[in-house]
Amino acid sequence: MFHDSPKVKILNILLPALIYLGAGAIAEFLGVLYGYLWRPDQVPPGFFTYLSYAHMKGEAVLLLIRAALCIPVFIWLYRKDAIRIDAEIYRQRSVKERPEFFEKKQVSVKDVLFSLLAGAGLSLFLNLAFRLAGISYTGAVSGLYQEGSGTGLSFVCLLILNILIGPVSEELMHRGLVYRRMRTYSLRIAAILVSSLIFGLLHGDLIAGSYAFILGIVLADVYEWTGSLLCSVLCHLAANAGAVLISAVSSVDRVVSANSVVFLIAGGLVFALGLLGLVIKTSPFFFRGSSKGDT
Repeated sequence: MFHDSPKVKILNILLPALIYLGAGAIAEFLGVLYGYLWRPDQVPPGFFTYLSYAHMKGEAVLLLIRAALCIPVFIWLYRKDAIRIDAEIYRQRSVKERPEFFEKKQVSVKDVLFSLLAGAGLSLFLNLAFRLAGISYTGAVSGLYQEGSGTGLSFVCLLILNILIGPVSEELMHRGLVYRRMRTYSLRIAAILVSSLIFGLLHGDLIAGSYAFILGIVLADVYEWTGSLLCSVLCHLAANAGAVLISAVSSVDRVVSANSVVFLIAGGLVFALGLLGLVIKTSPFFFRGSSKGDT
C-alpha cells in the first residue's frame, strides 16, 4: 500500500522494538538507582551487583515499569498508523486496491471464543510437547512467581502482569505495529515471519524464544483472519494463562504431569478447534460475508 524508501521501511519495522528495549533500559536504570540510593547497606557497591539486586528483588516491578513506559507510546503510534492507513485508502479511492486485511471488520462472539480456544490449546500443547522432549519452558514463569511472592508482590499482581499487561503491550507492539506496518507494504508472509522472529528474540533465550516464535505465528494469523487486535490479545492472554496454570499452580501441574500425553492430545484438539473455527468464520471459501454483523 505504501511506497516508502527501504530505509524508512526498516526504521518503521524496527522502531517498536527499539522503543521496547529503551523502556527496558530505563527500567533497569531505575532499578540500579534504587539499589544505589536506598539499599546501599544491603548490596555491595558496583553497577552489576546493583543490577543483579534489582533483578533478584524486583523482576516483576521492572516489567511493570517497562510496560507503563511502552503502552502509551505504542497506543499513540497505533492510532497514528490508523490515520495514515485511512488517508491512503481514501487517496486511492478504489476498493480493489485496498488489501482485505485493512477492511473494517466487526468482532463477533465467535471470534472471541475461537481466539481464546486457540491460545489456550496451543499453550497446553506446546508446554507439554516441550516437557515431554525434556525442555522446560514454564520453569521461568514459575521462578517469576516465586521471586514475586518473596518480595511482597501478591499472586494477583503477577497474574495481572502476565495475563493482562503483558499481552496488551506485546500485541500492541508485535501485531499492532510491526505486523500491521509490514502489511502496509503488502508482505503478508514476511510480516508473519519477521514479527514472530522479533517476538521470539525479545524473549531473551532459545527455549522461550522458540516458544514465542511459534506463538507469534499463530497470533499473527489470528490478527490477519479477524482483523482485530482484540482477538490477538485474547489469544495471547489465554496462552499466558495456560502457561501460568501449569507452572505456578502445583495442583494443576501434578494432574497435567501425571497425564501428559492425554493433555497433549487435548491441547492439540482444542487448538485445532479454535484455529479451524477462525478459518471457517473468516475465510471467503466458507460462508462468504459471515464475519460481518455476526454477534
